Parts: sequence; C-alpha cells; structure tokens
Amino acid sequence: MAISDSERGQYAYFSSLERTIKISLAVYLVLLSGGVLSLSFGLRKTVTLLSGVPYPAGLLTLCFLVLFGLTYFIVSRVHRLSAMHIWLDQRFFGFLDKSNEIIFQALVRVLEAGDRSFPADLGEDEKYSVIRAIFSKLADNFRLFDTLMESGIFRYWIWYWVMNYGTFTFTILTLVGSSVMFAGGGSEVRTFFTICWISALAHLAVNLTLGNLLTRLTRSVSESIILTYKPQITAMLRESLHGK
Repeated sequence: MAISDSERGQYAYFSSLERTIKISLAVYLVLLSGGVLSLSFGLRKTVTLLSGVPYPAGLLTLCFLVLFGLTYFIVSRVHRLSAMHIWLDQRFFGFLDKSNEIIFQALVRVLEAGDRSFPADLGEDEKYSVIRAIFSKLADNFRLFDTLMESGIFRYWIWYWVMNYGTFTFTILTLVGSSVMFAGGGSEVRTFFTICWISALAHLAVNLTLGNLLTRLTRSVSESIILTYKPQITAMLRESLHGK
C-alpha cells in the first residue's frame, strides 16, 4: 500500500524527535559516567595525567566522541524509553500525570451531567487507557496530528524529557561530588561540585518552566480538539467508559 505525503511527513517528524532525545540521552550518560569516573580516579590525578599528554583538549574531545558513539549505539537500540520517561517524571515533577488529568477532565466535560459521576472511580491507568483509546481513534480518522504538530506540544515534551535527563545527571553528580568534597577533596572537587549544582538548578528551572508551559498548552489544545470533535468524542467516551 502506497504511503501518502502526510504519512511520510509524520514519520520524518517523529524520527527527528526520536533522534533528538536519543542524542541528548547519550550526551548526558557520557557526562554522568565521565564525571563519576573522574571523581573515583581523583580529579587532581586526572588533571595531572592530562597535563602530561600532548594536546589534552584534543584527547578529551576524541574520548568524548568515542564514548558518545558507543553510548548512542546502545541507546539507539532501546525501544522502551517511555518507561524511563514516566519513572523520571514521577520522581521529579509529575507533569505527565497532571497533563493526563487535564485531558481526562476535558473529555469528561463533554458528557451529559448524568454521566459525569461514572469516571470518578477510575484509576490513573484506566484514565490513561481511555485517553489513549479515544485519541488513537481520532488520529486514525481526523486531522488530529496536524493540530497537535502545529501547537508544538510534541517538541516541548521532547525538550522537557531532555531537561529531565540533565536534572537527573547533574543531581547525581552533585551528590557524588559533595560526598567526595566532604571526604577531604581539594579545591578542584569544590569547583566540580559548584559547577554541578549550578547546572542542576539551571536544568531544574527550565524543567519547571517547560512543565508549567506544557500543562497550559495541554489544556488549550485538548479543549480545542474536544470542541472540534465533540460529537465523535462523546460517542467514543461513552463506549469506552461503559465497556469497562
């Protein structure tokens, strides 16, 4: 069966997003492993070793590229990054659950008053299942993808996950660095610790900004979609809920 231009565009768009997130994950993993190894070996020893090597900047760049290439090769074989995203979000911010709740409440409002009490007993997994079922049907039959792509919500989520990686990475490095520092590390460890906690706070600030932006964007986009496809969503929502 021939693939339409629209389907090719969707594939290219999501492939680009997937590539962005895998490259970012590989970079942060290299930074995390490199930081931990340097602290374990000793920053002073590492600096001394590098100072005795010709072109240390070139060597560091080469090592980074090699480690990045190996890490990206491994990461690119992983097909269940969504589970890690959910775990990170639940441990740090919880904006994914907030967004799902916003979408679900917007869906419920299209029902008649007599039906609205039914979804109150649904758990988080059941709510997400209802949301996924309805939006999957809409995506198959309507121009839902174009609406979502125009809103930019997919790309905002990608950068939110990227910032999650950074927050996690620099939080771990800050904790490890503080342990080494309090165990008697020198000035270079204090500098390392300072850089890491500033980086962790910067990532945290961006995470919170993106998370709040995403909740607002989720509300406006979901309400717009639901208003456009209200009759179809009403029928699908009743079918989904009463089929449970």
